Amino acid sequence: MVTIFVQGLLYGGNDVKDYAAWGIHDTLQLASQTSVRPVVAQICGAMIRIAGDRISWQTKAGILCSLK
Repeated sequence: MVTIFVQGLLYGGNDVKDYAAWGIHDTLQLASQTSVRPVVAQICGAMIRIAGDRISWQTKAGILCSLK
């Protein structure tokens, strides 16, 4: 499920990026540390890569909340 959000974050339109960022945030809030460990590098890499792009503040807020 996380890879779907990552693909949406990297390749989706502005609305899809917004939903993907908040979807990752919600998933990380509900998942245990051991279940997230295998994909944490993939998630953070995608978030850092897209954070510098011209995206809406809502998407940046979702990315920052997920990274904290």
